[in-house]
Amino acid sequence: EARAALLQSLPQVAQLPEELWEADETEVTLAPEFNMFEGVHDDMGLYDLMRQREDSEEPGLRRFSDKVLFKTRLMSESIPVPHIYYMSNDSPDVLPVLQNLSLQSFVAKPTHLAATSFVYVIKDGTNLVNGQKTSLEEVAAGLRESWQDRHVDDWATESTPPGVIIEELVEPPSRGGQPGSTPDELKCQTFFGKLLFCEWTFVQNMTSGEEGSKHFEGAHGQGDRAQPSLGHKACGIPNFASKGY
Repeated sequence: EARAALLQSLPQVAQLPEELWEADETEVTLAPEFNMFEGVHDDMGLYDLMRQREDSEEPGLRRFSDKVLFKTRLMSESIPVPHIYYMSNDSPDVLPVLQNLSLQSFVAKPTHLAATSFVYVIKDGTNLVNGQKTSLEEVAAGLRESWQDRHVDDWATESTPPGVIIEELVEPPSRGGQPGSTPDELKCQTFFGKLLFCEWTFVQNMTSGEEGSKHFEGAHGQGDRAQPSLGHKACGIPNFASKGY
């Protein structure tokens, strides 16, 4: 019932103007890191294509998997991002930074991991990811631990150098009276520059560490790249509330 109530708080689908779907003769150049032409054949299914993408070792993919590179590029192109208080690939020691900032709300997270591992969405001393009171010392300790972790799922993420970021918290909505949760996130899938599908999502809560690790046990042996990580055991994995449009 709680999950259904949270889903109701997500925006409803909007009718898009017809002109968005009209043919566009504009020539679009495919970035080399996304060109999977070699190796693609008629017998491939969705999961085959996903695995080919995961196995790709195109260096350009790190422009997206490495959040330090990604955020730096966005700012260089004058694309708005939440205010960044601190960002580094050199050291995970952020306690002095957090103490000097004296912020009531912020987001602190690794720049090289995924699955909400070691992510701290702090508002008035509470981590909105798991609803637990979290001190600055605990945030700093978690980011130090994250420095030793590696998210095994795709080559780009696996090979991304460790890093940390502290940035502005974009306040989440009230969710219709439900407990606080992470800010809304839009995951947009494009095809040659055209928006094809968009998922509106937020982290409802986290599983236990035991459940998080168990979720990935045996996956590698069945042909998946994924393996349990330090973050899965320490933080669990996210339960998302989401809708697709």
